[in-house]
Formats: sequence, C-alpha cells, structure tokens
Amino acid sequence: MKKSMYGTGTETTDLREKEKDFISFIIINGGDDFHQAYPFVNKRIYIKTYEGPSTDDEPYISIKDYFKGTQIVVFQYVEKSLVGVCNQSEDGNIRVYVNNQIVKKDEVVKVSRDQDFYIYINKNDESCCILGSSRDYSNRDWESYSLYQNLENSKSGFVRIGRSEENEICIDNHTVSREHGYFQLNQGKVYFYERAENPIGNKLNGKSIEKFCEVPDRSLLLLGTAAFIYVNGILLYSPFNNGCELSITKLNKIVGAPFKKKKTLLKDVTMTIPGNSLVAVMGPAGAGKSTLIDLIRQNERKTSGSIQLNGCEIKQTPGFQRCMGYVHQNNLLRDQLTVYETINYYAKLRIGDSVSSTKIEDRIEKTLERMNMLNHKESKIAVLSGGQKKKVAIACELVCDPQVLFLDEPASGLDPASEEEIMTILKELTRDKKRGKTILVITHSLLHFDEFDKVIFIGKSEKDDTGYLCYYGSPKGIFAHFKVDENSFVEIYEHAVKMPDVSANAYIKQYIEKEEQERK
Repeated sequence: MKKSMYGTGTETTDLREKEKDFISFIIINGGDDFHQAYPFVNKRIYIKTYEGPSTDDEPYISIKDYFKGTQIVVFQYVEKSLVGVCNQSEDGNIRVYVNNQIVKKDEVVKVSRDQDFYIYINKNDESCCILGSSRDYSNRDWESYSLYQNLENSKSGFVRIGRSEENEICIDNHTVSREHGYFQLNQGKVYFYERAENPIGNKLNGKSIEKFCEVPDRSLLLLGTAAFIYVNGILLYSPFNNGCELSITKLNKIVGAPFKKKKTLLKDVTMTIPGNSLVAVMGPAGAGKSTLIDLIRQNERKTSGSIQLNGCEIKQTPGFQRCMGYVHQNNLLRDQLTVYETINYYAKLRIGDSVSSTKIEDRIEKTLERMNMLNHKESKIAVLSGGQKKKVAIACELVCDPQVLFLDEPASGLDPASEEEIMTILKELTRDKKRGKTILVITHSLLHFDEFDKVIFIGKSEKDDTGYLCYYGSPKGIFAHFKVDENSFVEIYEHAVKMPDVSANAYIKQYIEKEEQERK
C-alpha cells in the first residue's frame, strides 16, 4: 500500500486581504509513481466580475508557461455565484476537462463558486491537474493513494474510507464519518458507495451522490469538505480541516408568547465571516451577542434567515456539532481532576471511539504544548491560576479539533499579562497553516482591539430592546462608520443604545446594498 505525502511549502496570505472575489488554485502534477503539489500564480487569484470572456482583455488565469499553447481563462459572472472556465488554447492537441466534462476551444463551462472545481489538461500523454476553490488550499498536505492498484490486489475487493484508523484511507476530518464509504471495482470500473449520511453532502464532479456512483478517470470527489482527485488510477486528496467561512443572511430572532407583544432580539443580521479569521463580538450588555453565537451553534432556533457553514445551511446534527467548539465564560472544570484527566475526559466524551486512545494522547500532548501547559499536566485544577484555568478550558475544545471556535469573555477576570497570552494563542490558532480556526470572541476588553481581523458590533435599542447589527468590518473602520474620533469607544456605545437602527441602516446601505449594486 503505497502512500506519499507532500506539502505546498509556501506562506499563507494575510487574512485581512482575503475577500470573496478570490479563488485559490493548486496545481497537482505527476504520473503514476510521483506527485507534486504547489500553489499556482500567487496562491489566490482575484476573479473579476464579467459577463463572459473577451479576447480584448487579458486573461485572468493563464498557464501558457506550463503547457505551451495552453490558455485557460477563469472569470466570474455578474451574479457572483457562478464561475466561468473558458478554453482558449491555441494548440489543437491540448484537451481540457472541467469536472470531467471536456471543454472545446472557446467553449465556456459554468461551475458554482461555492464548490471546488477541477481542471484537467492533457497533451501528448502529459497531464496537469488544477484544483480551484474559494477556500484557501495553500499549505495543505496532500497525499496520494494507488486506488486502482490496491483495489485489484485487495482480498476483500474494496477500499474503505472514513475517520476511523481501521479504514484503508483515514481522513482526520469531522465532516467525514467514521465509516464514510468504500471504493470497489466492477468490470474494471471504480465505484464509490456511501455508508453514512453526511450533513454537508457528498458530490462527484459537482453533482450529489445518491448511495453510489461510478468514479471515472479525471474526477473530483467531495466528501464533506475533503477533496479527492482521481486521475490515472491514483487518488490525490487533502483532508481539509481548516477554519470554515460563516455566511449569515437576514437573520432574525423574535421571542414572545402567542397573542402577546413580541420582542426582537436580533433584526436582519447579514454578514460573511472569512475562514481562519479572528473576530471580536462587541456591544452593550444584553444587545444580543450571546444570542447570535447561540443561533450559529444551533443552541437556539432562528425565527428566519440563513446561517451557512462553508456554503451549507447549519443543522442540529452531529456532523455540524463536531465542527464547532464553545468555551464558557464561567469555569466549568472539576477542581479534583488533573489537567490531563480533564482534557482526556472531554476528548473521549466529544470524539468517542472514532479516534484511538494513542492518537488522543498524542493530541492532548500537542494541545498542552500549544497552550504552554505541559509543565502543569499532572497539576490539579484547584491549584491553577485564573489564566491557567482558562487555557485548560480552551484546550478541552482544541483537543476535539473544531473548525469554528466560540469564546465568551475569555479575558474576564484575567490580568493584562494572562490576557496577552490568551490573545497570542488565539491569533496563532487562526494562522495555523494546517489546522487553522475561525474564532469568534465575545469581549468587552479593548486591550487588543486592533489585533482582531474583524469586529461585529451589536447595538440594543433603549426604546424596545431590539438588537441590531450596527457594524461589521475592520477594527479601524468602526470609528468612521459611527462618525466619532479614533478610540472614542464611549461614544460608539452611546450610539449603539440611543440610535442603533440609524447605525444599522447606515451599515446596510454602505456595505450590503453597495455589494448588491456591484453584483448588478
């Protein structure tokens, strides 16, 4: 059973520069025995809004230097939900496929920008694979598995895939089930069979899989958020387990008994939080900060609107629950247990038997090292300081490897040095090249305000207690939005209580309506 692992070997991009109009491209190049992966054209490409390709304009994606005479143009349609891939290659011997569909010269194939897509180029038995995605695949570790050969040599006749280490292909990804499915040969053709339902879904070349499907050569298979390219009998895959993008659209939460006056806790909240970003959730007491987090976590039911995780509507299912972690403001740890016992208890409770005890122990060691708590491994919770207890609480969630992490007032009761340490750890978590997190922090602390990637500011009307999204954007932009002097936080909080609807309408007009107009 032959496997090889390799990475892209480049640095990640600045999180503040990641916007929705960027698409990542990874070239995967090689034959049966050797594979190499590396990012293509500075990792992330700005895709311009376009009604169609034009010969008068410069192509936005071109790989002429790699395959002589090859020119692939990738552009974005006006509605921004679709991406066009056009073959403008000059050499007639070059064959171009998009999601296994052949693309003739000057022909355009449309693909959803919310789904990964796959471009395969072949010329005289030389091939090139390009994976396109709105996610950032740079610095992913890729593996290769000789699927066809192993199926032929398999005594059982199949190759299993899933989270459990008992599978021939083990994917350490929470969107992949413990025993997700298996591959099997039938009359020389490779088939994939589902064994478990997936909340995010399984797709082959952009189409949903119903129980089973044939996997032809030059195919892109998506199992949850894990991508697999099947080419020349080889399965190339990256077990993507990184910070998820959160997309919230016109979210409302209204409470109240029937036939009585209702109360709007949150009104028309709309924003998109990029993956691998550190976000502050701020606002006056009782404005709806915790309500927003509870709605995303499915601890409360929304009245209307949409909450999506990587383009999929969040549901109250184990698959989505495994993707998210939550650190309470109050200490919920048991004083009589040691640090190691506490984290081990949480790991076994949350992960179950899908990960071996040896692997859990390895995770605990690495998590303790990341939290600078290895020296306190055998210490009782009762003897720890407030900052150390907070780090143990975070470690209990990290050992379960969530893609989205929520923290409620992590700096509460901590001295400045401990708060500085916690903030440093959180920043490192979002910038992790292999297992980065999307982190939302409910906070009233202003000590590290400028270090967040984004700020969510929620206001509360003193007239009817309605909660409004007054601002979502960069830390520096909040002062101009509220039209106050820099660092005038008191005035911002006053605005958020006295006239939050005015700030919310200004936000909608300035950011949301402007984006909609650009799409038109």
